[in-house]
Amino acid sequence: MLPLEQVWTFEYSMECGVTAEFAWKFWTNVSNWALDADMESVEIDGPFDAGTQGVTNSKSSGRIKWRILEAKAGRAVIEFPLSGAVARFSWASE
Repeated sequence: MLPLEQVWTFEYSMECGVTAEFAWKFWTNVSNWALDADMESVEIDGPFDAGTQGVTNSKSSGRIKWRILEAKAGRAVIEFPLSGAVARFSWASE
């Protein structure tokens, strides 16, 4: 029998030759997310702040609803509910 709760963690990082302020402005402008070739559209129901919800439409995954759990300069956490799981993506600039 499988445990009721299992936590998986995956971390990926990259360095960019831009300031943290530029990276934050670029990333929090969700229209930039459509630069991903798989992304068809991204919608957000308000400002990029904690509690705001949105929808991502991708070719491979279809329509996925999400919400911002945390958003402050330099750090954001976005939650994607999945069937039987929840994916949380954290972004931080240093």
